[in-house]
Amino acid sequence: MSLFIKDYIGLNGLHSLDRTILMCETNDIYVPFKYTPYISSDVKIKTNYEFFITNYTSFNIIIDSRMIKTITYIANTIDDILIYNINNNEVISLTQFVMNKTLSSKILNIHECVNILNLFVFINFFCNNKPSWNCDIALNLLPYTKSSIPNSFSIPYIYKYILTCVSQNKNDNMKLISPKKINIQSYIQIQDGIKQFQSDHYTINDIVYSLKNLKNIDINYILL
Repeated sequence: MSLFIKDYIGLNGLHSLDRTILMCETNDIYVPFKYTPYISSDVKIKTNYEFFITNYTSFNIIIDSRMIKTITYIANTIDDILIYNINNNEVISLTQFVMNKTLSSKILNIHECVNILNLFVFINFFCNNKPSWNCDIALNLLPYTKSSIPNSFSIPYIYKYILTCVSQNKNDNMKLISPKKINIQSYIQIQDGIKQFQSDHYTINDIVYSLKNLKNIDINYILL
């Protein structure tokens, strides 16, 4: 689906309150305002993304904070995302959402927020939290970018994060010989039914080996 960013920035939340949609997996939370639920699985990334894009100019669209994968993939195209924080029943921005998650002591710009979200989803979902998530390492390794629009998973950032975690934990998996190659693009591209790397077939060593082969490649095409 083609998208002209200039047509979509700054529109979310400007419609009347009776034109509000809440994207969620289950309509099981208290929301103190009128809304229409859009119920969908958080692994149906392509469907959720296209629904957001299609309705973004006509409705206020708020995303349940538990739908982290949907939020992340949409954020790679549009930063004008409203998120319903189920912990305190509050509607927050994308940057507020990431700041709350990371407990960062510094102000993060939108590019840093999207990079952290991409890394978080890669580690926690695709890698099944192996290595484990570490906010301090993620924040310390954030890359500087001049890009006006964040638009892809930063493979060098992910690669460096995993190497740092493995180095600190002295993970013996890194000593394995003849690692298996993972077609990472086929996993993380925008599609319905995204799934984890099969942990019974792949090790951290295999993931690092595969990332090393990708880290110098421009993969902006992966998400869209």
